[in-house]
Amino acid sequence: MAFQRLFRIAFCFTLYTSSAIPINTFAEDNEYYSTWELQHSGKYRLVWYYAAKKDFDNNQPNKVLVHDKEFLIRPDVRPPTINGIYLLEYSRVKEGEEVLDIGTGSGIHAIFAAEKAIHVVATDIYPPAIENAKTNAQLHSVDHKIDFRVGDLFAPLNDREKFDVVFFNINFPFSAGDNERNRLHERFFSEVRKYMKPDARIYYQTSFVKNIPYIYDMLNRNGFRIMEMHMEHMLPYRHEPLFMMIQSH
Repeated sequence: MAFQRLFRIAFCFTLYTSSAIPINTFAEDNEYYSTWELQHSGKYRLVWYYAAKKDFDNNQPNKVLVHDKEFLIRPDVRPPTINGIYLLEYSRVKEGEEVLDIGTGSGIHAIFAAEKAIHVVATDIYPPAIENAKTNAQLHSVDHKIDFRVGDLFAPLNDREKFDVVFFNINFPFSAGDNERNRLHERFFSEVRKYMKPDARIYYQTSFVKNIPYIYDMLNRNGFRIMEMHMEHMLPYRHEPLFMMIQSH
């Protein structure tokens, strides 16, 4: 079966009993009601900070720590998740590369990429997310290297723009019935090639191993292959954050 060929690629599987626990990393900072860290086997930390009890009850942090950087999160913008941290930890941006970040959210991947990239284009269909990402880029003094644009997938780009690295941090559907999200991923892989330089890399994440056969088929139909894969089985959450590095045939 074609699916069996997947396991010829580099595949790292970690069985890890992870948990979410309160921490007191910044206990001396009385600005925050509570802090929360997701424990996992990776090197990059993800800590959520809640300014008030209502934010904690709504599970909407006001600030996050990602690895060694702090980011502000607006009340109407989705905070970074462990899937995004896996995408960040295993991706690689080289000096002088051009990067496209689709679904930038609060700007995490674009801002980390800007440390080495010569230029980053970051898009999101949700205007408040773009405004939030702009604020974070200014906080980290990389706003001059990132071009933030509002729009659906590749709509904000022109056909002359080509990239060495493409981040796609929009989670794969959790159920087969999520047809709108399925179509979004299908559109991405049917259109992305014309914005890629030769040997460009796509960094992609999903949530569950059960999604691999469908993703493999979707990639194969569009002339792509998985070159690298990493995942973790998080038993308490029945969750399997999964990273893929993808290139064209």
